Amino acid sequence: MEIQNRFIGIDGLRALFCTGLVFYHINEVFHSAFYALLWPVYQYGGYFGNYIFFMVSGFLVAFFYKERVIDQTITFSQYISKRICKWLPMYLLTNVMMMLYLCFKDRAQLFDIKKFLTTVLILPSGWFSQDTPYNQPLWFVSVLMICYILYYAIGKLSHRFSAVYMLLCIFLVFWGMILEVKAWNIPFHYRICGEGYMNFFLGVILAEIMRNPKISRKYVLTFHIVSLGLIAALIFVFKMLPVDMRWIITLICSNLIGIAVYEKHIVKLLSLRIIQRIGQCGLSVYMWHVPLARWFRYLESSFNLSFIDGRINMIIYLVLLFGVAQVSYRWLESVPGKGSAGIRDI
Repeated sequence: MEIQNRFIGIDGLRALFCTGLVFYHINEVFHSAFYALLWPVYQYGGYFGNYIFFMVSGFLVAFFYKERVIDQTITFSQYISKRICKWLPMYLLTNVMMMLYLCFKDRAQLFDIKKFLTTVLILPSGWFSQDTPYNQPLWFVSVLMICYILYYAIGKLSHRFSAVYMLLCIFLVFWGMILEVKAWNIPFHYRICGEGYMNFFLGVILAEIMRNPKISRKYVLTFHIVSLGLIAALIFVFKMLPVDMRWIITLICSNLIGIAVYEKHIVKLLSLRIIQRIGQCGLSVYMWHVPLARWFRYLESSFNLSFIDGRINMIIYLVLLFGVAQVSYRWLESVPGKGSAGIRDI
């Protein structure tokens, strides 16, 4: 299979789970419209969306940057600036949009000095507190930055001690699981940090397995399909599994990445133009979906449009969101050269 197809599949996954995350977050804003159809997304979409984004980020960074980080052919400033420059304009602009919204709705939050400073410095979540930025879903970005920094540190340490690479990545997966359960209130050791460590470094391990020429792609694909099938069978037969659902979601996400990389029929399905368009601007969708939902709801109530069916409002909102995301992708997001969208690592 061509490498190009791998990333087409991953872009497709990004599109599906980004859309699920949007539905999860706007559930209350649109009064659970389409609940009968979308209840699994409303219940689990946030977990799947966050987990898959962390995992895909770890997978792609390890896939493309491992040698350069370990061999020290890329400096830390070069490595980290590529991550920041892509999303920083959208990060700042969407937070400004939320601040303007608060000017009309809740000024008490607006004048929280700590919240303002941590948001501007991109340190609101995971570093020294669990506070969220004004654009709340962007807590994800702060934790992801910690994961990027940890990965660079592991890679640099592996320059002298090659054996520590996998050992430290495996340790951080299990450490993340511990943090998810313990929910400590300690800098860099919050529950949200655990969510990032567990999934990001599992993505790194997946990349290591898939890059290994000694491991047959056929066996890897078979393992992921069988694993996913067993999970589905257990859920349908027993309705509930006797383990924390977060671990099951993490396992499902890892299986889906493996299948999206290797299974040609799934890759073909995920390469549909509309799915790819959404996947390419998935980061923009993620950045904009809450500010637009809040403003949409505010204007709806201000102009007394609440009599319109919530399902119609949701459809109008989704069309607006994906339109704004396309514009944002073109003009705000720093994108690699034409045809390289598949190697974007967030």
